[in-house]
Amino acid sequence: MASHGHAGLARSPFAPGGGLILSAQGEATLDSSGSAALGATDWQVHGPKLPSRATQWLLFVFTTLLYSATFSVTSDGELLGNDAIHYAADMAAGTCQGLVHPHHLLFHPLAALLAWPAQLWREAAPTTADYLWAQQWISSIGGALFVLAVFRLAAQLAGNLRATALAACATVAAGTWLYSAVGETYTPAAAALAWLLVEAVQTKLGLRPSNVLRSTLWLLLAILLRQDAILILPILPLLLGMRTSIVTVGAAGTLAVCLYSFGWALSGSEQAFIPWLRGLIDQGTWGHAPGITSWSLAIGLTGAAWNYGLVELRPLFMRGDFASFGGLSAAALGSFALLSAALMPKAIFFRSTTGKAALALALFALTRLCFFAWWEPSNMEHHSTTLVPLFLMAALLLRTGPARALPEALLLGAACVLTAATNFHMIVRHNRGSLMHERVLEAESNTGSGGWIVALDARAHYAARRAGVGSARLFDASSAIAAGGKRQIALEGWLKSRLKAGERVVLLRDTVLPARFPWWPKETQAEQAAATLLSLGTSKLLLDDDGQAWAVVLNP
Repeated sequence: MASHGHAGLARSPFAPGGGLILSAQGEATLDSSGSAALGATDWQVHGPKLPSRATQWLLFVFTTLLYSATFSVTSDGELLGNDAIHYAADMAAGTCQGLVHPHHLLFHPLAALLAWPAQLWREAAPTTADYLWAQQWISSIGGALFVLAVFRLAAQLAGNLRATALAACATVAAGTWLYSAVGETYTPAAAALAWLLVEAVQTKLGLRPSNVLRSTLWLLLAILLRQDAILILPILPLLLGMRTSIVTVGAAGTLAVCLYSFGWALSGSEQAFIPWLRGLIDQGTWGHAPGITSWSLAIGLTGAAWNYGLVELRPLFMRGDFASFGGLSAAALGSFALLSAALMPKAIFFRSTTGKAALALALFALTRLCFFAWWEPSNMEHHSTTLVPLFLMAALLLRTGPARALPEALLLGAACVLTAATNFHMIVRHNRGSLMHERVLEAESNTGSGGWIVALDARAHYAARRAGVGSARLFDASSAIAAGGKRQIALEGWLKSRLKAGERVVLLRDTVLPARFPWWPKETQAEQAAATLLSLGTSKLLLDDDGQAWAVVLNP
């Protein structure tokens, strides 16, 4: 049976023992060690077959449970998901806009479907916590499917030993672990992209014939889960071939436009379809020509999306602050050195079909890097999906003889251990508790009947929305404080009117996460605003263990 892009190649049985290469005439050749060498057609399979279904299910279930158990919905770590809380709160509010989002159309209906049993169980509408829980499970499954895609491709190319080590590296990557755990929209779309790329790479290497239906479905799913999945389109012809790509993109694109149009009609938006679809792009807040800072952020945070210890290196390079170079920085650099050693390619690699497939993946990673250097480069969540082509490239780079299997697996394993330890210490360990949630509840108890909680920064607003706030009313003052000037003056006037009306106001800010992430940019506006607003009424300070005020109670 001919394979697309490799006319004349016969399909090979998976012979036990060494790997096989089939020539254009269907002849198998082995190198002197009994394993296949990289040849002109570069059809090489190490190991007799793909991992067993039991092995794949075990990996999928373990990874899903790891991600879903990382953070509870009330944990401080959940605040690192940022918009995930807004998505859940909007759905709990019962608005159609909360269910239909133009940038990730399918994600929210899936969360609503998963949260629906809570309504039957309690005979009450799902709460924000229910939707957060549902989002966490969807993202955990997405992260696990991405890891499984890496494992399957690596096992088919390099054998189970190296595939297991590489999959472990993907599992503990900071971006995958964090955004799978908090219920963000990125990992389900990343999983769909990963399976599309695995399909395309297998077609390129002649490991399976092209299948337009599968490719179309994976591409459609990726676009429905996140709009930015369309960044993959330019490189598809390099892997699938021009004809297959045109059919795939045409079919998936047509269906996607129809479904997004249906979502727009359901949303009841007063905007026309295209402005609704563009959404945030038209606000002008993001999307500026990238400069040196933007490029450095994009590159640095792409690396940090694998090992978060790299963020400690920024003061070292930006300010020459050598005191900032500590054990976590050394672990991050060591993990990258070990990974590089494990993936060191042979010179012939770049002249092979495998090398051409890796080049296509590299171009996809570069496309994402350039786009997100333009669009919000300081947000690691965008760069986390760039790990998809990078880890699949790693699987291709492992495509060497079995003699290298053990040393490469050991190098990957050591890199994985260093990365897991670093990411757990920096992101997970201290954020599994619910200190910020407890503070919101205490702030609410100080509002009295009909009082207000005024969030001075974005994370305080996330925490208050997640808690539901209850009898208190919530006001997000973070944008007014960040803007300053007339907007802050207007905020002060509004607060005076509330106090004059006899309503108690609690000014809330987040002092929890900034203390745990000292390399974050300093947010001085909230602290300065709290000090300024103290004079508006008789006040009481709520202090943390370090004597820092995390809330100010203003009495009428």
